[in-house]
Amino acid sequence: MSKEGIIAPCGIECTGCPAYQATLDNDLDWMAEILGEWTTDDSYVPEDLICDGCHGPRISRDCRVCWVKDCVEGKGIQNCAQCDDYPCDRLVREWGTWNVLSPGDAKARLDKIRESLSPDS
Repeated sequence: MSKEGIIAPCGIECTGCPAYQATLDNDLDWMAEILGEWTTDDSYVPEDLICDGCHGPRISRDCRVCWVKDCVEGKGIQNCAQCDDYPCDRLVREWGTWNVLSPGDAKARLDKIRESLSPDS
């Protein structure tokens, strides 16, 4: 997959994520800044943000334990738009908890993918 337009299972565009961008730049100082904006949990270190995107070899600490990622992998699909239950109640609730990346953008991205899968389009 190209470095442009890597779509996470939940609809986030990985290439727009600061952790992904800092990983590409190999910039631990930037990761430390991002970490300060994203959490006050002292158990995190900048290296926890190293991420090549949800489909890459290195995935950030939180994304490694993401229920959405586990769900789509278990169903053998790439993202939630391909799921028969899209959008499920749990995903809608999850979008409502985000404070660092836009849930509206994620939903719109998945909606567009979903429309392209429709036989009526």
